[in-house]
Amino acid sequence: MKRNSRCIDEIIWEISNHVEAIMFYRNPYTEIKSSITPKINAFSKAILTDHFFRPFWRAYLKIKIFRRILQFAYLSLNLKMSILLISYVLTRSNDYKNVRKILKEQEYGRVILISHSAGGILSTKLESFEKIVGCICFGYPFKHPQKEHEPYRTKQLSKVEKPFYIFQGDNDEYGSASKAKEYSISSSTRIISVDTDHDFSNLKAVDRKKILDISLSLVE
Repeated sequence: MKRNSRCIDEIIWEISNHVEAIMFYRNPYTEIKSSITPKINAFSKAILTDHFFRPFWRAYLKIKIFRRILQFAYLSLNLKMSILLISYVLTRSNDYKNVRKILKEQEYGRVILISHSAGGILSTKLESFEKIVGCICFGYPFKHPQKEHEPYRTKQLSKVEKPFYIFQGDNDEYGSASKAKEYSISSSTRIISVDTDHDFSNLKAVDRKKILDISLSLVE
C-alpha cells in the first residue's frame, strides 16, 4: 500500500529476503489518475503555449480553478478519458474492502502490513485483523501541508494495539517526527526519525540500515 519511491521499494525487497512471500497492493484509482493527468496537461499546454494564449499558461500553472476548467474541457471532448475519470471516482473509497478481501484469501498465518503515506492511514484501520501481527509505515501523512488538520488522518493512531513502526522524515512535508508527537498516539506505535523527506529521497546509508534493522525485528 504505497506510492512510488525507489528507495522504499529497495528496502521492501531487502525485507522480502526474510519472509515467505510479499504482495503489493496499489489503489486502482492511482493507476487511472496517472494515465489521465499527463494527457490533460499535454492538451492544456498545447493550447496555452500558442502565441495568442501564452499569457494564460502561467495562470494555468498557478490557479487551480483555471486548471479545472481546462481539464473539464478536455474530458468533455474525450469520451474514453471521461469514463476513466468516472472509474477514478468510483474506485477511490474501496481500499479497505479490497485489502481486507486479499487478507482473507491469502494462506499465510502471519501478515505484516508495509505502507507508504496514505497507506498508513489504511493500516490503522486494518491492524486489528487477526492475521496481522504488526505494521510498518514510511512517511505517515499526519497533516496535509496545504490544509488544516483533518481528524481522519490521525484519530485511529490512539487505538492501535499491535506494533506499528512509523519511519518519519525530518523534512517530511506531511509532518516531521517531532511534530508527530503532538498527536494522540498509542503505546504500541513507535515513531522513528530519519533524515529524509516524504518520498525518502537521498536516504543516508546509516538511516537505511536503521530502518532495515528495526523492520526485521518485527518480521523475525
